[in-house]
Amino acid sequence: MRHPLSIVVLSGLALAGAALPAAAETSGAAPAAETRQCISNFEIRSSRNGTSGYFVRVGNGWWRNRFECPIMDRTRGMVWISPIARKCRGDIVQISDFRTGIDYGGCVLGDWERVAGLPDEGPLRKPK
Repeated sequence: MRHPLSIVVLSGLALAGAALPAAAETSGAAPAAETRQCISNFEIRSSRNGTSGYFVRVGNGWWRNRFECPIMDRTRGMVWISPIARKCRGDIVQISDFRTGIDYGGCVLGDWERVAGLPDEGPLRKPK
């Protein structure tokens, strides 16, 4: 008798799952962004620091890591020390100013999310 009950529960779950996309469409909610936990160093074609995160270009798309790091700004760099050739959620990066040699401390990376492109943040410094 277990089998008929299982079939009823599974068919009920299938019906509930089928109703979810329709509910999301009518609520006007934006679809969730594609995310990853790691990006291979060999995939990265370029990278940029920004005020809204750290951006890397992988193939023909951009990915952002919105890690919480109050000491990071666009003029500072990040130093990875990792035995694997990937940048992953939970990795600790050192924040440094390579011009002055000041090491500001470390921050932890979060998830990577696909973005449409780089944000327009203007020049690094104000023109004189």
